[in-house]
Amino acid sequence: MFDFRLFPAEPGDILHKDRFRQVEAAIVFRRGECYRCGFVGFYKLQVHQVRRNPEILTAEGEEVRQDHIEIWKTIPRFAEIPQTVKCKRCREVLGFSTSCIF
Repeated sequence: MFDFRLFPAEPGDILHKDRFRQVEAAIVFRRGECYRCGFVGFYKLQVHQVRRNPEILTAEGEEVRQDHIEIWKTIPRFAEIPQTVKCKRCREVLGFSTSCIF
């Protein structure tokens, strides 16, 4: 989880891009239930979406080394990291999980 005030970005902004992955900002809606007070509601979340490049990007004439392939394989194809969100009623921190597809 992250605090969106530390990483201000508009949806669709690319926050980081390298030869292995791309990280961009997005907005999603999720249903959440507070384990403390039982309040159920829909929350608008800012998320960081991490996408692995389909192949390792290389400069002209550069070869892909074995250690680069190992690094690339450890990055999920898609991951979604939600911001820290608090319950609308009691202000308890809700535990929205990180989505990850390998």
